[in-house]
Amino acid sequence: MSLKDFSFYIILFLRMHGSLCLQNCLVDSNWNVKLTNFVTDELCGDKLRHNELKYMMDSEIEREKQKKRREKEEKKREKQKEREREGKERRDVSSSESLEDQKLEEAIVNDKVRDQANMKKYVQYAPEIIREFLSAKHLPIGTQASDIYSCGMVLYQILFKLEPFVEKNLSPQKLLNRIAMANDNDQIIRPIFPNQVQTVANPAEEAYNLQLLSALEACWLEIPEMRPNIKRLKAIVNANLKSTGSGSLVDQMMKMMEDYTANLELLVKERTQLLEEAQQQADRLLKNMLPSTIADDLKAGRPVPPQLYTNSTVLFSDIRGFSRMAANSTPYQVVAFLNDMFSGFDAIIAKHDAFKVETIGHTYMVVSGVPRENGNLHVQHIADIALKMRTFVSNFKVGHRPEEIIMVRIGFHSGSVAAGVVGLAAPRYCLFGDTVNMASRMESTGLANKIQISESSFNLLKCFFQQFIAVERGKVEIKGKGECTTYFLDGKDQYTTQTNIMQQRKK
Repeated sequence: MSLKDFSFYIILFLRMHGSLCLQNCLVDSNWNVKLTNFVTDELCGDKLRHNELKYMMDSEIEREKQKKRREKEEKKREKQKEREREGKERRDVSSSESLEDQKLEEAIVNDKVRDQANMKKYVQYAPEIIREFLSAKHLPIGTQASDIYSCGMVLYQILFKLEPFVEKNLSPQKLLNRIAMANDNDQIIRPIFPNQVQTVANPAEEAYNLQLLSALEACWLEIPEMRPNIKRLKAIVNANLKSTGSGSLVDQMMKMMEDYTANLELLVKERTQLLEEAQQQADRLLKNMLPSTIADDLKAGRPVPPQLYTNSTVLFSDIRGFSRMAANSTPYQVVAFLNDMFSGFDAIIAKHDAFKVETIGHTYMVVSGVPRENGNLHVQHIADIALKMRTFVSNFKVGHRPEEIIMVRIGFHSGSVAAGVVGLAAPRYCLFGDTVNMASRMESTGLANKIQISESSFNLLKCFFQQFIAVERGKVEIKGKGECTTYFLDGKDQYTTQTNIMQQRKK
């Protein structure tokens, strides 16, 4: 409960608390301070006067009497022990009685400790309350002025984290006597302010404002009428502790937590959006490295076993004269050139049912019919890609060498391949088989700006896709194969292409 709430209770509801002390300030699970024991002493007073309750000082006197009686009884028991020492039954009784005496002594010690703890709260009461408390043996009904005195004591303990009068090193009973017996001739004792205090409310490690300390001293004035009212005290505390009037420091911390919670949904949404964007970027990168179906299986944790594909076409391309150009260029220029070149190739492949397997230096490898089988369409897609790649290179301008004429060798072959994912930390989709080697030979034995194809690819184009124009090159020595008949893919017959498109639409 803040000073705002406390002033509301005092002014509008109870007019006073009556027993205000730090022990009556409770903290709930939401870090709110709640006051308890409102004016309960008025009810206890009647019961004390009618002996329905006993004041703890009377209890101490009664306990002293009981102690003397126990001492007499103990002497009697000792005499009995001497007379009956040899009897087993008497020894058992004596042992039982000793245990009972020990429990009584522990109870007395616990009572004294409990009484000392209870007495500490009374030193926080106003002097006029303490005087009547000591003389009448019961607490009188408090006043608003006495509550202001106690409020100053509570603030002192919260701000400085010290018990009042701890520097006096006196028992609570002696402190009560000193506070009650003080007059004009005696020195009135009040809590002492430390010079430097390090607390949560004072993070700058500086002494509190003199106005705040003076307000606490005003709360402890001996004459009740001279003490400030709760409104004045609240204004001073709020002004000096930089309070906005919304409560104590903990109240303000709770408000900040509530504001953060209210904004948490927006933060979660923003972070989720960033996470989704990062995930999409990672997916795009993964799908550039692997076929989309393979990437989806790996993300889902499904195994991707190697597979044999009977119908596929593999293409290789190579930039002629790249080594000479790279020798006369900086590394940055070489990388920029390859990025521009291969980005154009990637855009072409994206329009067809094909997959870029890898790039090795300036060599570019593409496959169709793997991992998604497409009948005989694989050779058509690769043939279209090859023609578009040649056209793209013929129009390509090197950024740092615009006068340079770029030429490309392209070759492809159709046949069966084995494919699978190799590697765990950096998985790669790899192709294996004689078809890959034959496609590489078609590129390496080809000519600049020519698309050399194998006899198997030529037969597929001639049988199923007559719009492609290919001419026989003749016999070419192929490593590991001997002399093989190869063909050059020159282009497409536009009339045949349009006819085939119309026939497909009719079907």
